[in-house]
Amino acid sequence: MSSEKFKFMDIINRIKSRENIRSDSKLADLLGLERTTFAERKRRKSIPYKELVIYCEQRGVSLHYLLTGEGLDFDPTLRTLPLELRDERMYNMNAWTDDFWEKSTEEERAWFYIELQRTFPEFKEWITKWEARFAAKKEVEQPKKSAAKTRNGLRHE
Repeated sequence: MSSEKFKFMDIINRIKSRENIRSDSKLADLLGLERTTFAERKRRKSIPYKELVIYCEQRGVSLHYLLTGEGLDFDPTLRTLPLELRDERMYNMNAWTDDFWEKSTEEERAWFYIELQRTFPEFKEWITKWEARFAAKKEVEQPKKSAAKTRNGLRHE
């Protein structure tokens, strides 16, 4: 791929925006680059692909989005990464919710679910979209029943 296709500063600005970072030194640290190395790459407009791939895997960011600015900024396929590559905060939240779910009563689970929707409107929107996708998938998977009927109203199989 030509270097013209992906613009160094656009990629850097997308990461800075996602991570709420203003300085190049903090960005270099985030990407695991020496600050002088990052400064030299920036001067040459040399995209650090290896570091970007690692960043995307660890943060669940879509590499396509990072490089082009197109599509979703997250990659849902990265939710199944090995434990050592997951973001520690996300792992802790998942572990806590799993533990809570196992130990809680049905009433506590219902309360938790409702509170998540009330506290985080994004969660409620996500649930609505998820349920719509699940319903559409279920419709596609159900075998079509024959419309032919006998005189007494029973279906022919």
